[in-house]
Amino acid sequence: MTPAPPVAACEESCPHLHTPEEASALLGGRTSPRTLRDKAGRGEIAHTRIAGTNRIAFSDADIAQIIRDGASGRPAPLRRDSRRHS
Repeated sequence: MTPAPPVAACEESCPHLHTPEEASALLGGRTSPRTLRDKAGRGEIAHTRIAGTNRIAFSDADIAQIIRDGASGRPAPLRRDSRRHS
């Protein structure tokens, strides 16, 4: 049996990151991409910063946290930097 290519392993263990536009759609369009960027930039909502860039993205876990925080009114956890993920 031949080993699976590295990409297949990443698909199973690496979270998919969504753009603010994709995250907005996943949140039902109730929050604009601009608002997501602004709130993430202020550290008000869960998000992931792409290492070596100025880009903000949202994992499925980030989106779930945004939904939970919106329903409960609790503050989001501190920002995560993608360089810390292994």
